[in-house]
Amino acid sequence: MVVAVDEAHQFFDVTVGDEFASTHLNAFDGIAKEGRKYGLTVCVATQRPGDLPSGVLSQVGMTIVHRLADGRDRQRIEQAAAEIDQSATKLLPGLVPGEAILVGVDFPVPVSVHIQKPVSPPASDGPDYGAWKAPSTTPSSGVRKAT
Repeated sequence: MVVAVDEAHQFFDVTVGDEFASTHLNAFDGIAKEGRKYGLTVCVATQRPGDLPSGVLSQVGMTIVHRLADGRDRQRIEQAAAEIDQSATKLLPGLVPGEAILVGVDFPVPVSVHIQKPVSPPASDGPDYGAWKAPSTTPSSGVRKAT
């Protein structure tokens, strides 16, 4: 069984509630760490690896790393993947969209790859701010003539 957890930094090592009643959600940590021996594969996706617990990342067999500009995120990847060194993590801020580095137990050295765009790309465009443009103004005295 494969379980995909997108935006994983929002699910691992999270406390919910307020100062009066809070609960620490750590079930995902245990599932990620113990599930392998029961045939469970967890696919973790996040844009913020620095926000994931180091114990979760240490259980990852393969990592696909796209551009990471934040130093804390790069440091967490370097700590979690013994195959990547500081010189390779320095390349991460310069990766362009579609470029990634594969790191894992099956790769003796980090492997640089280019991921092709999908044939049918998802409709994931950001918001269109074109409607926010100010109405065009025409040079006039501000007085309208009656017709």
